[in-house]
Amino acid sequence: MSFLEKQKIKDEFRSRYANNDTMISVRLQRQNVDKLQFLADDNFRSLSFVVRDAIDAYLKKNEEFFSPEYQQMTAHHRDY
Repeated sequence: MSFLEKQKIKDEFRSRYANNDTMISVRLQRQNVDKLQFLADDNFRSLSFVVRDAIDAYLKKNEEFFSPEYQQMTAHHRDY
C-alpha cells in the first residue's frame, strides 16, 4: 500500500468520525492489547480503529437489543 493510499484512508477516516465521536477508556489485559495491536499493525490501521471496528461489529451482531419492541419489553429493568 502506497503512502498516498494510506493517507487517503486516514483522511476518509477523519472525515467520517469528525465531531461525531466520544472518547471512552477501557482496561484490557496486556495480551489482548498485544493481539489488537498486532491486528492493527498487520492491516496498517491504528489500535483505535481496530477497537472501534470490533465494537461496531459487536453492536451489529446484537442489533435486536436496540429495537423499539425490545426496549419497551425491558424498560422495567432500567432505573430511570
